[in-house]
Amino acid sequence: MLQPPNNIKAVTARDLRNNFKKIADDINDYDTTVIVARPKDKNVVIISQKEYDSWQETSYLLGTKANRDALAEAKKSFENKDTRNKILTPEEFEALTKDDEA
Repeated sequence: MLQPPNNIKAVTARDLRNNFKKIADDINDYDTTVIVARPKDKNVVIISQKEYDSWQETSYLLGTKANRDALAEAKKSFENKDTRNKILTPEEFEALTKDDEA
């Protein structure tokens, strides 16, 4: 389950323009998520590149049924304290990565 950001801050577009450096530093230094309130519900959210990259990686990892199933199985094994490791053959790894591409 996704966890909400630790620090969420709402600012106006004017505040963002007037305090951009401080706000950008806070986003990076304190893992802050900033919501920029705009008229007509056209709000935007600003996050650090590190956070964005993390979201992209998560999206990629959950992007195929094979990956979702493998992660769910790994989580289940971990929760059951089944700590055995399995080394995949190149063919098994390839099958996991190509399962949903067809």
